[in-house]
Amino acid sequence: MKLKVLLVFLPVVIFSSCKTKVESNTSMNDKIVKVNSECPAGGTCTVEVQKNKMLNVLEDGTGALYPQIVEGEHTVVVYTFLKEGPEGAADGDYSETIHFMIPKGTEAGTYSDASLQDVKLLFGKHCYCKGEAGYYPVEKGSLKVLQEKNSVTFNLDFKMEHPSHELNNITQHSSL
Repeated sequence: MKLKVLLVFLPVVIFSSCKTKVESNTSMNDKIVKVNSECPAGGTCTVEVQKNKMLNVLEDGTGALYPQIVEGEHTVVVYTFLKEGPEGAADGDYSETIHFMIPKGTEAGTYSDASLQDVKLLFGKHCYCKGEAGYYPVEKGSLKVLQEKNSVTFNLDFKMEHPSHELNNITQHSSL
């Protein structure tokens, strides 16, 4: 009996343990969502490319920053890294986000250090981690962007002293 159960479940275990690359695109009007298979271990990464939008970086009443995406003439990119917490654990998820805006008419652009704020590059850390959760302007790094009629490609390399982070290099190509 135990042997039969083992023979039935062994193929299930073998096939479910294989590492697969998953890439998919979902288009919603001027918003493209793509699941990225090149992601830090244990996580899922997605990129949203939103055309005809604008990114505002606002400050709440406590001085904390947060992004706001509104109608506009630019392209906004939101890259998300998510690690789901243990099932049943409240506040167990961990995520990091990158927000930036590609100005209208930009076909190719290179930004570094202080000029990263020209594209409003914003890093977000979302977790139950006192003193680190929140949004931060990225001040050290480089971003290269290539925007064509039907695609956006970017390479971001950055480092921040605070907060700690898992993302530090992202290379992404998204077809529109």
